[in-house]
Amino acid sequence: MSQKQNVSTKTHSKPCNCGCSECESVNCQLDCLVQPRFFHGQVLSDQDLTQLLHWTQSKLRLNRFRDGWGVVCGLEVRCACDPKQPGKVTVLPGYALSCCGDDIIICEPQCVDLSVVFKDTKDPCATPRRSTNDATTKPDPIQIPLFSGLSSDVYKVDLFAHYDEVESEPKTTLGRGNCRELGQCENTRIREITTIIPRLADTGSYAATDAWEKKGVDYTRLVLGLKDAYQRYSEQKDIVQFRKWLMDWLVKHPLHHFCFVNDWLQTVDLSAPVGFDRIPEDERKANEERVRVEGNAVDVDQIKIAEKKLAEGPNTDLSDPIRAALGWIALDMLIDTLQCDCGSATDDQADVPLARVWVQKSQDGRKGTQYQVLAVDDQPPFRRPLGLDCWPAPIGSYNLGRFIWRKKDEAAAELRHMGIDMPSSGRQLSDVALLDQVSGLDFSRSFYGRAGESIDAITIKSEVFDERIVGFGK
Repeated sequence: MSQKQNVSTKTHSKPCNCGCSECESVNCQLDCLVQPRFFHGQVLSDQDLTQLLHWTQSKLRLNRFRDGWGVVCGLEVRCACDPKQPGKVTVLPGYALSCCGDDIIICEPQCVDLSVVFKDTKDPCATPRRSTNDATTKPDPIQIPLFSGLSSDVYKVDLFAHYDEVESEPKTTLGRGNCRELGQCENTRIREITTIIPRLADTGSYAATDAWEKKGVDYTRLVLGLKDAYQRYSEQKDIVQFRKWLMDWLVKHPLHHFCFVNDWLQTVDLSAPVGFDRIPEDERKANEERVRVEGNAVDVDQIKIAEKKLAEGPNTDLSDPIRAALGWIALDMLIDTLQCDCGSATDDQADVPLARVWVQKSQDGRKGTQYQVLAVDDQPPFRRPLGLDCWPAPIGSYNLGRFIWRKKDEAAAELRHMGIDMPSSGRQLSDVALLDQVSGLDFSRSFYGRAGESIDAITIKSEVFDERIVGFGK
């Protein structure tokens, strides 16, 4: 972690050039802080006082890593603020925290015109936002049975609260700086303001989900590397050499959770046939007696095949214990990938979602294009309550990655609060089948769920960890 002398939300300051300019940074990342120290006889400059301000702001903004970001209170969205202007909504006073730790405050009701999303108001100098639906995109109307009686088009619009700063209260300067000539006036105050931004309901990608999916790509690359080596040595029928390769691989990629796998690989009996060494002797004998009494031909065949392979000597195929070890290794990497860390944020994440609004657009022969608000939904997931954002998701969805390796009953209780049902049934895997499950995950689809859906838990159960979730099915 790099140490920087000053930290602010919009920029990260550090010594540049002659020492009094700020270096821009796009990330609101976790930085080490430097506290200013004052002493008797010190000559104070604007740099010293600004450093004190930045240190104080940065200390307060650390709360975002503890409490998260989102709406704290208020900021409810209501239908038309003026009966004569039905295309506008009202955002009530309230307080939110941005993902960079900025305080978003609205002190009095704000009237927001939603028609701007249908007009070309794009700033040509603005940084492009990663979205397929910006203000210049011609949206497609939607069909909703509730609004089926309307002859006009209906569109979805999302509202966001945006933090900004505006300098004010200029005063005449009495001198010049070391790095640049000062003008006749300098602003003495910075007003922290909040702007409500409407955007057409977005199906594009955001930096948060992009970073999430990139983590999935990196994870998949590692797992597929394991599976490719598995397949290569399997074709060569060299289980001993594969174990040596895998032990070397684990030195470069040490396990963080299932440390027993290293010892397991060193002590596993490679002379046992596929799956046979996993059947305890007393269980095998009991199974033989049950087969003798019940006459189950399938079980008889399985036992005969296992005994034949045992008599043939060393196993030439990759055995079940090795495949199970690969599954635990892949699961270890998955859990590590899904951990909540102190990530950075970008401008695409700086706005706090408040609500989704359904807007009717119609044509009037005399008045021209008219807009009318039909419905407002200012509840999650269209509104973001205060909370951590380790598992981002597109608006309208939840990220279920937080429930991987959680106990099934505990996860089911939390999912019910999110409006997602997880039946007590599901699919329980053996550790031999674990590799195929955790290596086939798609981070752009496998972890997203919506309220009202029913999902099945895919679990694995052991004597140590009880029944834990390793995936979801629908």
